[in-house]
Amino acid sequence: MARSTWLLLLGLLLAAPGLAQRNDDAVVYTARADAELATRFTLFQARKILQAYPGSNERYDWWNLFPWVRGVSVDARGIVMHIPGWDNAKECPFEQMNFAVYEYGAANFDRFYYLYACREHIWFKTRAAAQQFTDVLFYMREVNAGRITPQAPVEETSFVEIARKYRETDPKPVFPEEARRFRVQAEFMAQQKRYEDAVNLYGQAIKVAPWWPEGHFNTALLLGDMRRWEEAIAAMKRYVLLAPTATDARAAQDKLYQWEAAMQMELPAAARRR
Repeated sequence: MARSTWLLLLGLLLAAPGLAQRNDDAVVYTARADAELATRFTLFQARKILQAYPGSNERYDWWNLFPWVRGVSVDARGIVMHIPGWDNAKECPFEQMNFAVYEYGAANFDRFYYLYACREHIWFKTRAAAQQFTDVLFYMREVNAGRITPQAPVEETSFVEIARKYRETDPKPVFPEEARRFRVQAEFMAQQKRYEDAVNLYGQAIKVAPWWPEGHFNTALLLGDMRRWEEAIAAMKRYVLLAPTATDARAAQDKLYQWEAAMQMELPAAARRR
């Protein structure tokens, strides 16, 4: 193909939607405060949704050639967008977001959806996924501004009762064989440094035996090593609830203090390092 043809194709790609916000793209959704906003998510669920981006919502088509947002995390002021290739990380305060979902559709292309934040696009395959992500960002802004008090996770409330029954039970329940299988697999994955798989397998064991203290403890340590502070804190708190008099309970509590400090500082520091 002639050089002029390649240059023409490159020009068409660079002119494609997504490199700048299009004035004619329709706003199909705008997040707003309502009576249900405070109960729509827990803080833990909101962070998980942000951390999961892009997940299955990324669009793997020709515009994937460009290094747009590939991951989102959140700090006290707004979001941190991780963009490979050009800027590794870019902070976007909540004040610079309009919490709107835009729709783009053209001939020969499917419709797709995006959020526009600090001159960057966050793409989604479906309107529902884009709306949920926008709601989460709006929720996080309201929480950080003190206008919403995050609700306690239902699963944590029920776990308090599980822990109380376990502490009062004597003798302790027999560890199920199914949970043992997952535990052995998790330990093996940890030895192989496949930490994400290890965490998932420990989670399977905990589903079978939610009262198993060591499962929560080991999960917490793995999550801490992966710098997933909030999840590590939640897991270690469950361990302390189950085994408050264990010989390592003091060390577990100290880990919580360390991770709480790290969670407050990690995201802004990451943005500065990149």
